[in-house]
Amino acid sequence: MAGYEAVGSATGVVIYLQAPGPNIINTSTPRISVPYSVQVPSLENTTASFDSPGLLSTGEIDESMTGPAPGAVAVSMHVVDVNAPTLFTADSVAGQCTAQASGTSGSVTLENASVAGVPVPDNPAPNTTIDVPGIAVVTLNNQVMSGDGSLLQVKAVEIDTVPGSPLGNGYMYIGQFACGATDNPIYLPVGALGGLLLTCVLGAVFTVRQLRRRLA
Repeated sequence: MAGYEAVGSATGVVIYLQAPGPNIINTSTPRISVPYSVQVPSLENTTASFDSPGLLSTGEIDESMTGPAPGAVAVSMHVVDVNAPTLFTADSVAGQCTAQASGTSGSVTLENASVAGVPVPDNPAPNTTIDVPGIAVVTLNNQVMSGDGSLLQVKAVEIDTVPGSPLGNGYMYIGQFACGATDNPIYLPVGALGGLLLTCVLGAVFTVRQLRRRLA
């Protein structure tokens, strides 16, 4: 639709944990992202595997993005052989989202997944939360929509530690992706890049959410 621009992003794994003691684990797999554009280009990225010893390991991670029409975007990601010991395992974690003038939507599909050894549905409802006492809260298909419905952020699996967790304080995301389309994009400068990255917008959302959790 004339006048609309689309934006998208996808990251296979994100970990930020302040472990017991002075150690901070802050790591992620490569991200694909596109700022607001009338025509979103086709992008693909594959990471052979990921391993943060004792916390999370995966097999191949695939991310892709395309602009099926002007002012529209489709994002998908797929992670295999996921293992977060005692917390979450799955043969695969997949997700996709689409955004265009008529609306924005997203979904998550799991294969042979379990939380703390208990099987979970292949197609979890948005924002399904499961407590793992003393360690973390696991949220499946975490979806956050912007107030105007133009930007959707999804984390296929979100693991947030609880106070006193042996893992420390922080979070792990498996399959983080987002897409949006609007006729009124907000452009934020990002230094030498001279454009917009979706992470600028979503980073502010993450910061506010995490701050609220820690103050609660």
